[in-house]
Amino acid sequence: MSSNGRYEYVQLDTLISLSHRTASTVGYCDSPWTELKAQMRLLAPSIAITFIQYSSTVITDSIAGHLGQFELASLAIAYTFMRLAYGVLASMGNALETLGGQAFGAGEYDMLGIYAQRSIIILLGAAFLLSIPCFFSEPLLKIFGQSADIAKEASFLLKCMLPQLFASALNFPLQRFLYAQSLIIPLLCISVSLVLPQMLLSWVAAFRLNLSLVGIIIVQNVSCWLFTAIQFLYITNSDSCKSSWRGFSVCAFYQLTSFLQLSLSSSIMILLQTWYYQILIFLAGTLSDPEVEIDALTICINLICMEVMVPYAFNITTSIRVSNELGAGNSQAASFSAFVAMVGSSVVSVLVAVIFLLLRNNLGYLFTNSTTVAKKVSELVPYLAATIILNGLQLVLSGVATGTGWQSYVAYANILSCYLVGLPLGLVICFAFHMGITGIWSGMIAGSTLQILIVLYMTWNANWSEQANQAIGFLRTLRENSSCNINI
Repeated sequence: MSSNGRYEYVQLDTLISLSHRTASTVGYCDSPWTELKAQMRLLAPSIAITFIQYSSTVITDSIAGHLGQFELASLAIAYTFMRLAYGVLASMGNALETLGGQAFGAGEYDMLGIYAQRSIIILLGAAFLLSIPCFFSEPLLKIFGQSADIAKEASFLLKCMLPQLFASALNFPLQRFLYAQSLIIPLLCISVSLVLPQMLLSWVAAFRLNLSLVGIIIVQNVSCWLFTAIQFLYITNSDSCKSSWRGFSVCAFYQLTSFLQLSLSSSIMILLQTWYYQILIFLAGTLSDPEVEIDALTICINLICMEVMVPYAFNITTSIRVSNELGAGNSQAASFSAFVAMVGSSVVSVLVAVIFLLLRNNLGYLFTNSTTVAKKVSELVPYLAATIILNGLQLVLSGVATGTGWQSYVAYANILSCYLVGLPLGLVICFAFHMGITGIWSGMIAGSTLQILIVLYMTWNANWSEQANQAIGFLRTLRENSSCNINI
């Protein structure tokens, strides 16, 4: 690692022997361990960051579960609604991940700051639009079949969470700006410095100050804005970002339409994936004994989100490596990086799935004291394990799509496999065979499997040399159309 905190950029093309450099397929390399070690320099801190950042949600759900089943169910519905909005912002921010990573690989460092500012402008506008439905969430939740009491409480909590939405509109672009440059250690340090105080203050707010869920959400709001502010201070004052952040510029308002198009494509691709499983919680609320169904499913999804930190870190690493290498014109290095990440992520996911199966009777008690809910969690663990294994491959493939700019193509694959096949199949199994939430989940697993096979076929048969040429040409066009030297 260099003295300024940035991981030194590794030209993966040097890791591939000449005898294995082909133009159209993901091939085998004589040095997979060398590439894996290169990825680990990004992967290890990425795992820590994603785990720490999501731990605040897990901690909140755990505290809510010990406050009562009603509190946990209400918070779960509120988080499900808000996560849809977070998903929009995070996925739109992936446009910066694509263009920023390719620009860094191509040595176009000064454009990184411009891209980040364009992303902030677009995401702030999106956050404003997304905040509007939050004020009408109670009737919307009732339309989706939630009970009146849960809908009322969830709607109130949702309004309390709105400050986090606007903080996220700034946070996601800043975070991806740093990721594109492999500046991961600063993000890790910021995350570590905030998570422990947040845990302590959340407990104090809930049990000592008797503020219940509202107090926890207030702590989260403050923590989210602090995280965003510290990131911005690092970017504007660190030597590591001097070449990529040169102040605010009116250039950020140029080419917004093109940037918005890629942002929307990224959003559609990722939202179709994330909403797929959020639908489970909404449907669970329409079944008999909804509180038990929602609580058990929420616990399973929290377990998925805890485990998915590793595949998601592979997603980030793959996106960085693939986009950097395509921007640098190293097509076969990009393809090989994707291949190694898929293998590594799949192995880890299988191991975790086996561990969860062995501990299936005890997992529920991590979040609740209810024997009924814990027993229901145990029944869902086999479906949980299958989902974990699929996510191990799916997230890496999403990273490949982000790094290459394939977002729109993957969106079509998601619509076909998940929404035209998986979800209808799950509903049929649920209601025709009276299998409840397990029937819906079975269909979704089938849809995810089909989606992975489609995207894997695309990745395996891609012409990577052409992808590199397209990336270089697109960056050149953006620079020519964005020429501007006026800074604020």
